[in-house]
Amino acid sequence: MPGLRSDADGHGPILAPVCHGEGAGVLYWYGASHISLAENSRRYRIANRLESMPWARSYVGRVIPQETLAGIHTVVSLRPYVDSLALRQIQQLRSRDIRVVADYDDLLFDCPLDDFPGADHLFRRLQIGSRLQTYRESVQHFDAFTASTRPIADALRAMRPDAAISVVPNQPSPSWVARGWARFGDRAWKPGDARIIRYLPGSPSHDRDFAVIEEALIAFLRQHPDVQLEVVGYLKFHQRDFPRGRVRHLPKVDYERFPEVLLSTWINLVPLAPTVYSQARSALKLLEAAAFGVPSIATPSIDHARTAQLPSPIRFAHSPSDWLESLDEAHRATPTDLASVRHVRVASEVSATWSTAESVGAAGGMVGASS
Repeated sequence: MPGLRSDADGHGPILAPVCHGEGAGVLYWYGASHISLAENSRRYRIANRLESMPWARSYVGRVIPQETLAGIHTVVSLRPYVDSLALRQIQQLRSRDIRVVADYDDLLFDCPLDDFPGADHLFRRLQIGSRLQTYRESVQHFDAFTASTRPIADALRAMRPDAAISVVPNQPSPSWVARGWARFGDRAWKPGDARIIRYLPGSPSHDRDFAVIEEALIAFLRQHPDVQLEVVGYLKFHQRDFPRGRVRHLPKVDYERFPEVLLSTWINLVPLAPTVYSQARSALKLLEAAAFGVPSIATPSIDHARTAQLPSPIRFAHSPSDWLESLDEAHRATPTDLASVRHVRVASEVSATWSTAESVGAAGGMVGASS
């Protein structure tokens, strides 16, 4: 993958075909749809990577057909859940001298139960605990690993110090960004447009993240009646706690229309809960917003740090008071003259290219993309 550093060379050839080149002989496999559809993970960790690896292939299903394995020397298993059926599949792959690599974009294998999203619901807690144990045991069945963030790679290294481990950061699809600008570029926010701050959870695992900023958002909306909040996607929160008529909760939009939502956003919100699980998340939501010139306010984290050099404004807030101060500053600083607006638009068009290819890999080096 162009511009992405890895430690493949330091550990031997196992990860080189996964981290570099055009993907010949590599198959990306998601075999845990019975546990989770993982729609977003499959997009970011498989589909997006296939764009830069045109000879790689992919398969979704519990058992890989024999014909699909023709010419394959490495299988990359996304978010592996190794039950008895998956274990037999891995053993069959090894019998054909196929290397098996695990790829993680969440801390599924080393997450305290209390930190895992949804584990605070009693009737789900036992099921989640059982699944986390299987995820943890799954780590022992792979030859090497790739991870979306350094915290995930560090946790893997602690469990498998014998294995090759590389960070392959999440990044937006360059073609998706280009299509978004082409279709919806005229929707980009400009002075006079509604001031809509948006929280855009892509999966139903962000309730605790949003809780970090809830009080600050309530206070900010009370102070600024010209601002509205929109939550687009899965989230459980109480709208009644917010100023009446100032909050809308909309369903998740199709990903091809997501740029339309981003471009009309005044401020993008990316909070993270102070849990092991959330702090290991990737900076993808910041990168997607930056690709469309949208300012963001975010909780600092190791992977969020790699966005520091992006041209789109990103401010980090450590506490509820920091969030309120950052929102107030954005309200005071919004440009009002057309020349400034044009400058922002041009800068954001440049960032759409800069932030989706070699720059993302370069920024990854700031926090040690090599593990």
